[in-house]
Amino acid sequence: MIKSWFKKFIFKRKNKGIIVIASIIVLIAVYKIAREAIRDYNTQNNFDIVSTENSINDTDNITSNKSKENDTEVAQEEGKQDESMQDELIQDEEIEVSKDENKKDSIKNKIYIYVSGEVNNPGVVILDEGSRIIDAIDLAGGITQNANITKINLAYVLEDGTKVNVPSNKDLKNDSSFDYITRSPGDGNEEEKSSIKDEGQKSSSKINSKVNINTATQTELETLPGIGPSLALKIINYRKENGKFSNIEEIKNVSGIGDSKYEKLKNYILI
Repeated sequence: MIKSWFKKFIFKRKNKGIIVIASIIVLIAVYKIAREAIRDYNTQNNFDIVSTENSINDTDNITSNKSKENDTEVAQEEGKQDESMQDELIQDEEIEVSKDENKKDSIKNKIYIYVSGEVNNPGVVILDEGSRIIDAIDLAGGITQNANITKINLAYVLEDGTKVNVPSNKDLKNDSSFDYITRSPGDGNEEEKSSIKDEGQKSSSKINSKVNINTATQTELETLPGIGPSLALKIINYRKENGKFSNIEEIKNVSGIGDSKYEKLKNYILI
């Protein structure tokens, strides 16, 4: 009986030892499992935190980049606006300068002509440079019924400061050499007159001084014997194309001036 009890006791002690050992093993296993679970959880949390931080950083970077892009676009737009405003200002300045230049050119290209005699509205008229006698007469209201324009070269090109005097039949009857164009200041001094006569009525007695063929105007050239508007213009064009005359005989190079005409001119011209 004692042996039987001892065997049971020993068996129970063995069972308790086994249970204890099994329990320890189970606890160790549970501990390891729990530690692994905790480690995985922490790793996952760290990853989520890092991901969240990276996401936040990416969002911040995107926002920052967008802000920079917006700033750049705004700066570019402002730059374009500034350039556009500068271009507009430059264009406005150019337009103003162009207007001023056109105004100056317009003033420079105007001539003042005094029209008197047998016209409806005698007085000073303003014409464009290059206008002719007919333009001045038209601007002065046209001729009267008493006017006689048979000896006036209506196509003659006027110069600034010229006086156009339209004669009547009575004027021509009293003075066959009537001056219908003069550049006199109006003091009656015949020596200061530069008159254009009918070609057949010109005479050397009307020329009181020699004419410089290098500087003379068309009107002054036409005071020379045998020189009408056409030849005067040819002399001026010759000067423009070839320069000044080196001697008075060179005037024979102008088309229409031969030896005979030169002989009539040489005593009245100089360089």
